[in-house]
Amino acid sequence: MFLLPPVPGVPVYLSLGIVLPAQGHELMGWTGSIFYSVAIGLMLKLGASAMQQKLVGERLSHIVKVRQFVGINSRFIKAMRLVLEKDGLDLAKVCILIGGPDWPTSVLCGILRLPLLQIMLGTAPIVFLIMPTCMSGAFLYMAFLETDGNPDFPWSATVSTITLTLTAIVQFGSMIVAAYYVERASANSDDIAAIPDDLEVKEVDDEEEHLRRCYQTATQWEAMPWLPKISLGASLVFIVTSSYMVQLFSSYCFTPHTLTDSIAENLDGKVSNLFLPLGWVSVALFGVSCTLLFLFMTWGEKKALQLVNESRGSSRVAPDDIQVSAEGTEVRLHSYGLSSLSFDAFHNVDS
Repeated sequence: MFLLPPVPGVPVYLSLGIVLPAQGHELMGWTGSIFYSVAIGLMLKLGASAMQQKLVGERLSHIVKVRQFVGINSRFIKAMRLVLEKDGLDLAKVCILIGGPDWPTSVLCGILRLPLLQIMLGTAPIVFLIMPTCMSGAFLYMAFLETDGNPDFPWSATVSTITLTLTAIVQFGSMIVAAYYVERASANSDDIAAIPDDLEVKEVDDEEEHLRRCYQTATQWEAMPWLPKISLGASLVFIVTSSYMVQLFSSYCFTPHTLTDSIAENLDGKVSNLFLPLGWVSVALFGVSCTLLFLFMTWGEKKALQLVNESRGSSRVAPDDIQVSAEGTEVRLHSYGLSSLSFDAFHNVDS
């Protein structure tokens, strides 16, 4: 899961703290199983970081999209480069390796061809985040254990809250310290300016920015035909309705189920039993809303591409020079000293 860019570490560590001690406490005891979950969490983190660095950052650095996803030309990433490219390990580098964004940081280390062993050593202090998180999960599970209606560990809920607080302090503290060192590095304007832009990434960024602004132009409300307007409006109504149903009538939408509950016991072994009839309605509304939004965005992207393709006939048109009407699009090329060009950008709405 760590290899997926959107996946953060804390939910993984918390799940390890719940699942592994629940299954292993009879064999290793509670203390042993908690430390085992911490060790597994550390191995997963270091293994994922190594794979992101060597397999993605180094092996796929020739792919423009990978470098673009990292944000190789952004001031933030350039400031990180100034810190990470320094020889040896210091507090600033360790804080960035721990508190920086997981996927971009590891992939950036691979793009920069940094020594793997040094990066692994700098990432190892992440154990101070993994340990309280796994402990929180274990104590949370222990809080639900009962014998004859009496809790087996009446103190565990309180301790779980304390360790969760400690987890938050460590996580946000490392992020703040990392942000401080990145900000301090970015203050060196001369050093930042000395790092050249990746020209391939810059070209793609410029093209996507041009397409994005053309998309904004093409999807102006007063310029859109009635069908895209209905699609966007219906999508909004459905998602708002679904959200209010879940928030205001959650007890009528879902069967009560916590992270430590058993699917076999609480839901009769079927995940679908989590949803009550009204819950299925809210899910259906959510699905319809997403579908309508997807159709609208597909239409908008098609119209934006039409604007881009038309502008390529003479020169790139700045989106600020594009004026849209409901009947068509008038492209004014004043920035280039050219004559005006008119074309119909919204024909064949259903095509």
